[in-house]
Amino acid sequence: MELLRFPVDDGSLSVRDMTESDIDGFVSYWHDGTADLEFLGIDPERLGTRAETRDRFVRMCRRDGPRADVLGYTFCLDDTVIGFTNVNILGRPRGYMHVHLTDPAARGRGFLSEILRRSLPVLADHVLARYPIDGLVLETRTRNGAINAVLRKAGLRPARTGHLADPDGLAGPGEFAVFEVDAALIRELVGRPAAPPTKAVDDEVEYRLRLIRDDARHDDVAVAAGLVAAGFAALAPGVSLLDPAAAEDLLDRAGEHRSTVYDLWYRMKIPFGDADPDSWYTMALALGRTGGDVASAVHLHARVLERVASGEPPAAVLGEEFGLTGPLRTGGWDSLADAVAAREPFWTTESRPWLDRLHDRALRAWTGLREEDLPLLVLELQQRIEGLEQIRFHLGGELLDNRAVGAVLARCARTDPRTWDADALAVATLVWIWRDSGFCLQELNQSVISLPQVLGFLTRRIRAYAELLGEDPGAVPGTPGGVARRLADLRGSVERDNLRCLQFDGGNWERREFLVPRAACAEVLSLPADLRGHLQDEFGGAVPGDGPQAWAALLDLAAEGGRTPTDIVRSLGAWAVADDALPVDYAIFTVPMGVKLDRPWEFDYEDVFCYTAFSEAFDRAAEGVPFDHVGIANAIGQRLRYNVVKKAQNYALVRRFKAQSFNLPDIAVAEDANHGGHRAAGIRMSCRIPTHIKYEGLVWKGIADVRLNRTFYRQHLEFRPSDIPAASRLATWLGWIADAAYARGLLFDPVYGKKLIRVEETL
Repeated sequence: MELLRFPVDDGSLSVRDMTESDIDGFVSYWHDGTADLEFLGIDPERLGTRAETRDRFVRMCRRDGPRADVLGYTFCLDDTVIGFTNVNILGRPRGYMHVHLTDPAARGRGFLSEILRRSLPVLADHVLARYPIDGLVLETRTRNGAINAVLRKAGLRPARTGHLADPDGLAGPGEFAVFEVDAALIRELVGRPAAPPTKAVDDEVEYRLRLIRDDARHDDVAVAAGLVAAGFAALAPGVSLLDPAAAEDLLDRAGEHRSTVYDLWYRMKIPFGDADPDSWYTMALALGRTGGDVASAVHLHARVLERVASGEPPAAVLGEEFGLTGPLRTGGWDSLADAVAAREPFWTTESRPWLDRLHDRALRAWTGLREEDLPLLVLELQQRIEGLEQIRFHLGGELLDNRAVGAVLARCARTDPRTWDADALAVATLVWIWRDSGFCLQELNQSVISLPQVLGFLTRRIRAYAELLGEDPGAVPGTPGGVARRLADLRGSVERDNLRCLQFDGGNWERREFLVPRAACAEVLSLPADLRGHLQDEFGGAVPGDGPQAWAALLDLAAEGGRTPTDIVRSLGAWAVADDALPVDYAIFTVPMGVKLDRPWEFDYEDVFCYTAFSEAFDRAAEGVPFDHVGIANAIGQRLRYNVVKKAQNYALVRRFKAQSFNLPDIAVAEDANHGGHRAAGIRMSCRIPTHIKYEGLVWKGIADVRLNRTFYRQHLEFRPSDIPAASRLATWLGWIADAAYARGLLFDPVYGKKLIRVEETL
């Protein structure tokens, strides 16, 4: 495909996809003396043999959609090849771009400058739109003045210069200028409007999810500061913790305590990707004061924060509790590093009035209950926790799952709240607020559970919701019930215009909430031209309009030709797995068959339809998926039918078995990490969108959804928040198909309510 062509004095210059017919000249460029390997600083070992170079270029010619590791594009003067650029992705969040003029006759004529000036924005925009990377990086030798001047003329400025020990591509170590091209710069270069709001969510969610980030410098400094503050390591005189080499050296010498402090830092950061420096300093000091006893340190940390919140001077409190002397330092991490080195008190300027006498206020809420009401409430909370999907709380120095947290609550139900320890009071209060406010409790998975940590999380969420709504967050209410009501009110208002979604990691049970504007989902509900054409060809007639009416008309058209609702879902599935806008390996559609719709709590497994469509590009052997297509469809169908039957129990007053909680839309990584069935079926990276079902005036949620799956493990193939609109339209369309079918008394094919036998049933 040709991306760009423009006139020059000597003809026309163009940029197109690289093809294998271009390769001989490019191999010759590297191996027959055309390229000045010494000036370019090429590492001979990285360059390799002619055969290895040819193999690299062959890979550049492939177009594997989002799976591509490397992309190649050819520069032409009229029809003569004069150079190339390649973008190395290799599973990274940014692609690394390299540019070469291979025809000596084309040099010195301003061609490269013109190509980059005109094509860089177009090429970058093309690559970022089709491949899930956030930007491009160009690394150029600082001594290569010509190429650096060309890039500057194209509108770029180096983000940094300096020594690179391991540059991308074929170059060896040396001094480089690093240029970065992101979506904002592309818009500036091409004069485009800002990206849709869902793209902005991607970066924010990724920051919060990747708690230990790739460079880890901030984490190293924080942990090194924690080790010194706790007294587990000593800082050499005159050395700053902000010096990466010094922090690294200290960590190397920290011994057994390093893992403890790293683990505690990680748990303090959840779920917002960072911790307040004064709170972390206090925790580290507490860890040292308690001899490394994490549970005791958490309790001491809470006491110190409450004392300061009550109005006691921070310097006095830190001096009394930890023996710190000297003037109070304030500010950010730079000031904290100085305070740690000098063993002086440190505190941020932000007050936390919500922590004032927090323990007493929480306890008062519990002791204010009537004696006979306490066990009723706490046992309800226990059942809710035990029925929730995967809780992992760090409580009392241990990581507790649902049953273990439930056991803590069971003990609380049998005892006077005045006898509860701080951990029991914290977790019981947390679950009570969760029940009454409806926030995502699993966002606190893996985190330290204490009253200050819980109220810090809830306060931050209240402020974020209020800011989004343009409201004054006001003071945080003084009781658990007040906090719950305030958060519930804000959440309800936010959800009127936004889908509340989750991103989670199946490897460690972490969850992160994000919001997608409902308007962004509504904008894509119209039938795409290729889908409309696909359906019209499949069912032999016109499909006019959009919305529920279009799918109802399609259902009538199908019925006239002896076709069924199942045929429509299969046809939609075939389109979904071939859709370049959201490439997937499987598209899974789950919906009630069409019976017992007035009483879904009586569903049996065979009353639920589940169909899995497979991409033609899916190669189970290449992806290491043990099951074949039939086995995959059966494993998925069995699990999803089970989920629907369990979720339907939420509507029953007398339940046949424990209900499963309703799901929010979500995107997930490492789904197979702790689930044998997912491993066998290749359920790895997923996007799940629930939809509503309507029947005779009743609206049911939780019993129908669309799930998309990718089996290819690469970071740049993870589903992103900006994928939600494209995925949600599939779920909305499925709901409209089902509603129209039920209104006409039509059922889905019962073959897909039980174990499949034939391969044809997966097609």
